[in-house]
Amino acid sequence: MANNYFNFKTFSIQQEGCAMKVCTDSCLFGAWVANHISTKEHAPENILDIGAGTGLLTLMLAQKTEAAFVAIEIDKTAVTVAKKNILNAAMQNHMEIIEADFLLFDFKKKFDLIISNPPFHHDDLNSPNEEINLARHQNRLTIEALAMQCAKVVNDDGEIALLAPFKREDVFVEAMQKVGFLPQEICRVKHHPNKPFIRSMMIFRKEATTLLSSEMMIRDHQNNHDSRFVEMLSDYYLAL
Repeated sequence: MANNYFNFKTFSIQQEGCAMKVCTDSCLFGAWVANHISTKEHAPENILDIGAGTGLLTLMLAQKTEAAFVAIEIDKTAVTVAKKNILNAAMQNHMEIIEADFLLFDFKKKFDLIISNPPFHHDDLNSPNEEINLARHQNRLTIEALAMQCAKVVNDDGEIALLAPFKREDVFVEAMQKVGFLPQEICRVKHHPNKPFIRSMMIFRKEATTLLSSEMMIRDHQNNHDSRFVEMLSDYYLAL
């Protein structure tokens, strides 16, 4: 059973009752996108977190930027949990949590950055828990629908950051290309150097750029945290 809380260096995530718990993949993704933001000449002013869950990604990015955040989540329990986590973090960033279906919500503004760890286990068996199905599967939100809606609410020079299973990377890229967005960066993740890739962390833009491809290991050959993983997560994990 997963812990009901997860303590980071500057905030804590309470996750009791939330279908999707804190996991290494999401933490690495949040840190990777936050690092990307820190290298930009013009930092995003407005950020949208789709499928906010516990509020993890919003809080990780908020630690690194003064942007205004909107986090949207369809599950009522998750919204309640995310609001508590953000209030307890006592950060100065402006954050708004919306309980709504991303595909139906009428946003009054566009965003400089959209980040999402979307439901992607479309070929896995459904759980008897409907909340977990909603969080993990594409019953409500397909990557094609996600791409179309993201394209409508991101600024022309904005970016879209997505986390995908490595085996579905091509599907994500194709869906984004159909709505006019090209991959700018792709970082493929392994648990261990001798293991296959498990995740693809991707950033898309409208303008054509030279694709930056990289790889990252969570553990090294000695089964310690890989040095690049440590570099990414050292501002967040208490043990690093």
